Amino acid sequence: MNNHITSTIEVLDSGCAELDFQGHCLRYTGTAENLKFVAEDVLLALGLNKAVLNQIPEEFKDLVCTCVDRKGQLLIWKELVQTVNQDGLDYLISRTSKPTALEFQKWLYKEALPFLRKIA
Repeated sequence: MNNHITSTIEVLDSGCAELDFQGHCLRYTGTAENLKFVAEDVLLALGLNKAVLNQIPEEFKDLVCTCVDRKGQLLIWKELVQTVNQDGLDYLISRTSKPTALEFQKWLYKEALPFLRKIA
């Protein structure tokens, strides 16, 4: 695995940003041009299993340090989490035929990304 830790990018801490999709917390970080979503959060929202992470092309993912879990609770130790960029999101959406995937895609492109680009 050729994952690398991005040293110039952020650490997800207690002030990290998150979105809500149908009760699923999606943590994200980055800039409007380079958004990164915590892959595990996306997998849960799409109903995919963690094995899919190994199939994501390397250029669509990265590792980022986090100090908070999915519930926003501070962790005692920092941990590395797999993140995906927008291409990675599209890749994951295409890996499932569940109705949730289409709902997620519509939400992502009609609400979430326009909102994030507006505030970034």
